Amino acid sequence: MQLELNVSTITDLITFSSAFMLGVLFMISKSENKKANVYLGLFLISLALEVLDVLSESITGLSIGVVQTSLFTLPF
Repeated sequence: MQLELNVSTITDLITFSSAFMLGVLFMISKSENKKANVYLGLFLISLALEVLDVLSESITGLSIGVVQTSLFTLPF
């Protein structure tokens, strides 16, 4: 299995890693507005999971179906 890196794959990798890390950062930050940070962190992590699903589908050719996060993302 050959991993083919093109512009869209690199963009998806950067998007997944930055959204996931920012989500974790907002979840563990200690500020006055804790509730808003938790919601923003959950939103970013759910977006990262959606990008991970697209990335895994483009690399392997089949969807692993991590979690159906589109219904989870909408309320945030």
